[in-house]
Amino acid sequence: MNRVLKQERDIEFSAKPLETSRFEVAGIRMAYVFYEDGLAVNVMYTIDDPKKRAVGFKLSEGMEVPKELEERFKFAGRSPSSPARSGARSSWSKRVLARPPAR
Repeated sequence: MNRVLKQERDIEFSAKPLETSRFEVAGIRMAYVFYEDGLAVNVMYTIDDPKKRAVGFKLSEGMEVPKELEERFKFAGRSPSSPARSGARSSWSKRVLARPPAR
């Protein structure tokens, strides 16, 4: 996953990875990395076309957008400068990567 993020998205995180998971379901491979700062990153791709990938980012509740992502991506449900919303029903926020901003 680090190779995909660095080579394809030019992203390297300063936070330390704590846990990883890799599995396959119905011809789709998925990999997750959970970082010490609360960030979770996932990469999904099909076995038939491994060059076509989807990358997602999820922030834990109360977490600020990491500096590596704040200028490059928009997160659903909040602007980059607004504080995290409180009152979520789970420990994970519902903010996930929407799309990279148009350049």
